[in-house]
Amino acid sequence: MNWIVVADNSAELLQDAGHILCKRKMRVTGFRFGQALLEFLKDNQPDLILLGSVLWEIGGFEAITALKNAHKTGKEIPVLLMAGRAEQDMEARARAMGAAGVVKKPLVASELMANVLNILASNPQPGVQENAPICNTLEEVANTLEERNESTIGMWMGSEAFGNVYRHMLRYLERYHGIAFQILFTVEISKSFDARQRLEIMTQFRRRLQMSLRSSDMMMESGENQVFLLLPEVGEADIGHVISRVIEDWKKTEYGPSTDIISEVRQANLNRGAAQEDAKPRTDWVVVVDDDVANLKMAGLILSRQHMRVTALKSGRALLEYIRNNTPDVILLDGGCRRWTALRRCGCSNRK
Repeated sequence: MNWIVVADNSAELLQDAGHILCKRKMRVTGFRFGQALLEFLKDNQPDLILLGSVLWEIGGFEAITALKNAHKTGKEIPVLLMAGRAEQDMEARARAMGAAGVVKKPLVASELMANVLNILASNPQPGVQENAPICNTLEEVANTLEERNESTIGMWMGSEAFGNVYRHMLRYLERYHGIAFQILFTVEISKSFDARQRLEIMTQFRRRLQMSLRSSDMMMESGENQVFLLLPEVGEADIGHVISRVIEDWKKTEYGPSTDIISEVRQANLNRGAAQEDAKPRTDWVVVVDDDVANLKMAGLILSRQHMRVTALKSGRALLEYIRNNTPDVILLDGGCRRWTALRRCGCSNRK
């Protein structure tokens, strides 16, 4: 297994590079600060350093030679630079200082992998035969698992890994009498966008959402336009603020005016002993519609305390679209909500 170290000040770029490399079954270690990278390389020898903006923290192009020979054994580590499209003169200067090449930012998966695989092929791992089993020491395995750079953003996982961690998290919260909230964000995207644009919108939403969360918060993609969150140790008075902050922040983005964010929230149903294990969980589904975010927050808090599923919408138009394919148990509607007349015409005010 090839081991790649990625170093850049941008958490978003680290995430993109890690995603691309991990899909090719490569081991990836990320750093956001140059000094931490230098300390790490004294006792560790990855197969390649993918170096971004931290280059300027550690001396510019002259630092490439130091990085290549940073390991105490003196064995060289190839360095591949990441540069912005505007930095046209960087490749010649980087190669002159010993870099193996330059890849352009923003990263393109095919371009990055072509460069990485070419460099790795030119610098085979010494003493490792093809198809030979890879044996690591206990210390090496532990170092791989340890979080060397404390993350400050939410954890993004695939569905299989998320399911396992999710169950362990709930059991931990049950044991230590914690609390957690579940949120499902649905991004309603205009049909005028093509598939590529829809993918870009969801990618941008996921990134902004992840950056707004804590390192203890968990995220999982659910369908092509939904994101599921588990937020442990969030107070009841704070969950509404979290949701409104996410929605308001997204509305300020390029795609915000062309999309609607629908949120569903409920408190995680943690078993607190045999009596509650035998109790039938509440599964009532309430849609709350109001122009006022404060009212949405208050209604969501009250209902989620009763373990009800809550969907918050900010306009009558959003409600009309939503109930075409969804059937909640109750619609809690502000009498002054926009398009109330249209709702009465369609008869949805007669729902349960």
